[in-house]
Amino acid sequence: MSEQETTLRIAGISGSLRAGSYTRRAVEIALKGAAETGAETRLIDLRDYNLVFRAGKDDTGYPAMCSG
Repeated sequence: MSEQETTLRIAGISGSLRAGSYTRRAVEIALKGAAETGAETRLIDLRDYNLVFRAGKDDTGYPAMCSG
């Protein structure tokens, strides 16, 4: 790569919480293709973060909310 060229950086985000997620697999395949062309890639899997999803009024199964 010449000094004038820059490396493309690509982040793929998977938001599925399901084990064996097809969405995650699709993101992995896309990132692999991008890496094969020289891009730097990173997979961000939202399952790795302690996110709270409030789908209803009963949130007893979720971690306590942070106050700040």
